[in-house]
Amino acid sequence: MKNTKRLLAVMLAAVMVLGAAAVYAEDGFTDAVTLPIGIGIPNIEDLEGMMPTVDVVLPIIVQEEIAGLTDGGNWKIDRFDDTLLSYDGTLKISIGEHTQILTEEGDLFKGETFANRMLVVFYGVETMSIPAQTTPWKVYVLYEKAVTLPIDADAPGISGIVPPIYEFEKPVPPIYHFTPEEIEAFFPINGEIVIDGEIIEAPAPYYNNGVIMLPLRAVAEKLGFEVVWDNETQGVRLGVAINLWIGKDEYHIARMAPLELGTAPELTDGFTYVPINFFRSVAKYDVYVFEGQVVFGPAGDME
Repeated sequence: MKNTKRLLAVMLAAVMVLGAAAVYAEDGFTDAVTLPIGIGIPNIEDLEGMMPTVDVVLPIIVQEEIAGLTDGGNWKIDRFDDTLLSYDGTLKISIGEHTQILTEEGDLFKGETFANRMLVVFYGVETMSIPAQTTPWKVYVLYEKAVTLPIDADAPGISGIVPPIYEFEKPVPPIYHFTPEEIEAFFPINGEIVIDGEIIEAPAPYYNNGVIMLPLRAVAEKLGFEVVWDNETQGVRLGVAINLWIGKDEYHIARMAPLELGTAPELTDGFTYVPINFFRSVAKYDVYVFEGQVVFGPAGDME
């Protein structure tokens, strides 16, 4: 049972890295499992050498395209959501009149949508905003392959396995969604926050609809930010550039476009809490859940 739970945790971690898992069937590949953004994980390679279960291999045609890029040419591989924002929140694309959308074989992609699919995007100029925005000249829609995801029958509300499905290129909805209750069951937190290898004194984090909420002041000040509270506007400023407000899902960095994380800051027992992705997407720190603790790594480790 312990090994089963550990395997499941590693597989869920791989899903989080790529945004969704896929189930392999002889007749093709299709999205099968999704998890909401909001939980960080450690580097998979650090988990006792266990390998991630999602297999994304760049086809030769894409590798050749990358090798042939000249100065000013960029590429990115990630899953892009319904608004064509990358799952890591750093790049938003818009499809232009001359954008080529291709399959791995270089044929025109004929699906109705490629939202929430793994894409390789080739582009040039991007805006100096958060997220950066660009119109790519070429987009490859990747096929995806992974093993079926075993589910611990003893876990609350879960039984059996995710069955394989037989679709190819036709966009289909995921066949299984993990509920917030299931996420909390698989990734419990014990109230401890670790920064620079030490447990800090801070109000305890908690879950809100499957998203971990962290105490802003205690964490931010430990990371070196000056935190200023404006009681009149119910707003908080971090340093000189980051601003946010209680109840508003908009996070401002300098004069950049506001960033939405899907969860607004909250006041709980007199403390301001923000979603865990605030520190990943806004403050740019590596933060994840490991053995019940919320663990922070140095800024920039995420890349």
